[in-house]
Amino acid sequence: MSKNCRLPDYTEYHFQPKEGLLYMLEGILIVAAVGCFFYHSWIACLCLAPVLFLFLKEKKRELAKKYFPSFPESAHFSLHNVPFLCWYSHLLQ
Repeated sequence: MSKNCRLPDYTEYHFQPKEGLLYMLEGILIVAAVGCFFYHSWIACLCLAPVLFLFLKEKKRELAKKYFPSFPESAHFSLHNVPFLCWYSHLLQ
């Protein structure tokens, strides 16, 4: 076995190239809309540019939570659905 073999890190999410471009464009549109609507200036859009990075960071956190839930959350989901699954299996019989 290779020494460089490591398990994948599921604690953080990495955008696919198309997905990253889509969220980047969405963030740029949000920053441009806020800058032009509230400040009536393209210079304000440049000043609001750091918000774009906060938007992307939050989107990554949201997607990581969606695709890689922690064990307690997934266990809660499983235990939460046990009564429904028992009831549903009873209907199938």
